Amino acid sequence: MASLPFLYCFGIQSCLFLNSVLIGCVVLFCTGDDDVEGNAKLCPGLATEQARFNTEMGVLSTKGFDLMKKVLSVSGVPYTVDNMGLARAQDCYFTHICPGFPVADPVFQEAAEEAAQWYFKGQEFGDIAPMTIGPLLRELLTTMQNVKNRLTHERLYLVAGHDTGPILPMLIAFDMFDGKWSPYASMINMELYEVEGAEEEDSQWVVRFVYNTKVLKPKACMKQWCTFSEFTAIGKFLYLL
Repeated sequence: MASLPFLYCFGIQSCLFLNSVLIGCVVLFCTGDDDVEGNAKLCPGLATEQARFNTEMGVLSTKGFDLMKKVLSVSGVPYTVDNMGLARAQDCYFTHICPGFPVADPVFQEAAEEAAQWYFKGQEFGDIAPMTIGPLLRELLTTMQNVKNRLTHERLYLVAGHDTGPILPMLIAFDMFDGKWSPYASMINMELYEVEGAEEEDSQWVVRFVYNTKVLKPKACMKQWCTFSEFTAIGKFLYLL
């Protein structure tokens, strides 16, 4: 299911900060058209890290194994009893709840929650997060820095993808993931503000995250928004140069 961007960001006067103006937006939203995530077929390092994760931590947990056995008995669908089977059961669950169709059994919701935790562990493993979200994040940071340095007049930057890229990797990378899988048509706004009259130089430019209309605070940032230096510090830690 696709979503359409409706954000219009051209020098909007904002009450978020005193005398501040919304200079630019990066909008990440889910569609069925493209997948902005790490591609192990094109990145040997990512393939190596994913294989290492599957070897060391990819074995289905006892809870996951029991859930998959229940899913098999309830659905009759020949899912594989492994983490991929768990992910497919999760997809089945979401394709039912989005249009409001009845779910055969509560075990599908449990399977979906377990799949989210498994995915979360994978993104935290080794260098998977930098290799997955790093290239996109480097591109976004470069664009914001160009806006900040008056090298471009871009005000709106759109990236379309899926739950597994860029929505969930971005939430996990900035430590904002709440353990719940992103719903269909999810959207992250990364808003860049210039604060006029800021007393400290570091507070002249700030970045705010809005996920499905809710403001999120990265744990590494001191306030409900990140100073630009806080934002770039997180980014430089994540992407690989």
